[in-house]
Amino acid sequence: PLRYVVLAERLIARRVPLTVVADPVRGKPQSAYLGVEDYIAVRNTPSLKPPQQGPSRLADAVARIRAAAPDASVFCVAGSICQGAQISRLLASFALWPANAHLVLVGNVDKDIPDFNEMVLRSGPRVTYLGAMPYGEVERGLPVCDVGVALYNTDWPWSNEIYCAPCKVGDYVKAGLAILVSQNPTLVSLLAEYPIGVAIDPLDPGSI
Repeated sequence: PLRYVVLAERLIARRVPLTVVADPVRGKPQSAYLGVEDYIAVRNTPSLKPPQQGPSRLADAVARIRAAAPDASVFCVAGSICQGAQISRLLASFALWPANAHLVLVGNVDKDIPDFNEMVLRSGPRVTYLGAMPYGEVERGLPVCDVGVALYNTDWPWSNEIYCAPCKVGDYVKAGLAILVSQNPTLVSLLAEYPIGVAIDPLDPGSI
């Protein structure tokens, strides 16, 4: 059971001299969760290493969108297609998006969205799902998009909020994209420091 894993985690954390947590903003609640006082926080930063040359189905799909609609603004979700990433709410809000907005999704679909394909079809031709693809293809395709979307769950506690740093946000920033993100403390603090996007309420279709 999960409670035994949590207990073991806390016991181990209290026996080491220093704990590393995934983000400066979450350092205090994370250390409180573990029951430790001494910790060091790290933050993901975009890699400076350029992507390797090669094909990209993401880049090809965006090229087709722009050929048909030269004024298109392409929003990209690259990562797990799941309820935790607010994908259902994102698609449900799409009817309110501007007419030149196009949404491209890349990643594996989790079982918690069994009607995902039907939702994509209902959203119309401006929503494209490309399936999963190797990281290199995603990395090479992101620079031709306009906005990277990362609507992390804002509820607490949640495993992604406890353990993880927003890796996909780093990928978007590396690609030079504006970012559309959730109003959670980590991402709001990032935007306060670097004005590179907008934080919205992922539970409110109008906000999205």
